[in-house]
Amino acid sequence: GGEEERGDEHGGHACVTIEDIAAVLNDSLRLSFLETDFTKAMSSSERVEAASMLQILLLKAFTREHAAVIMVDDAIFLDAASWKMLLRIATEVPHVLLVIATRPLNKLYMAAFAEEIPQEFKALRRLPKTIYAPLQPRGDGVLYKIACLSLGVADVPPMLADFLLARANGNPKVVKECCYELRAHYELFTVEDGQVWLRDGIDWLRLGSSMRCPF
Repeated sequence: GGEEERGDEHGGHACVTIEDIAAVLNDSLRLSFLETDFTKAMSSSERVEAASMLQILLLKAFTREHAAVIMVDDAIFLDAASWKMLLRIATEVPHVLLVIATRPLNKLYMAAFAEEIPQEFKALRRLPKTIYAPLQPRGDGVLYKIACLSLGVADVPPMLADFLLARANGNPKVVKECCYELRAHYELFTVEDGQVWLRDGIDWLRLGSSMRCPF
């Protein structure tokens, strides 16, 4: 189970061990395996596929003797590759239960889902090995306090507060991300002496239609 066949330049097959390709796990799992001739020759897509294969093998080995529960919080932030990986885990790994939590979705708040909800998410919800746990939106008062803490101030200007609350859809993480983006990348305001100073002439409607959130 720890080896796969790889074609060589003479048309034969050579055995590739897990040790030969373990370095493909470095990025996703923050490991430090040494690169080998095999991994150095891999394209980006081949590395991703090999990493997925190894992670599936590791989970299969673990769940032979121990059932596993995998919890995914704020799944709305997952990208397409992550959704595909979750579906592979659910369908290929025995004795595993997936718990997927996400904030409510609507047409203005699709986040990483972009234009539509991923087919993998829909497929996962139909599987008996998946539990879907919708996260309830936090109240405006809580989100306002989070905005103040994120900016290190006691109060946030009303126009900025309204924009943040509308974009957040009840998600505290989005408030923090929006505060950072609006300040660092859009440069819509500065914070001096514990106060937020907005730039003049901000078109909030235009900003709302062009700014994708979460990021």
